[in-house]
Amino acid sequence: MANLKADNERLLAEARAERDVILKEARDIKDKIVSEAKEEAGREGTKIIQQAQQAIEGIGAAINAGLGE
Repeated sequence: MANLKADNERLLAEARAERDVILKEARDIKDKIVSEAKEEAGREGTKIIQQAQQAIEGIGAAINAGLGE
């Protein structure tokens, strides 16, 4: 009976250790995905700002051309 209990405790310890490894890997993957998403959002935000600036400059040029400047 003592051997059975010891085996069960060993199996539980192994399962907990494996669970901890899996959870750490999952957290690492999550952190990587979040980081990549933030970088992509930053690039897209910069792209949108540049397009807006170009549109504003185009509107300004059209207004100036319409005013004869």
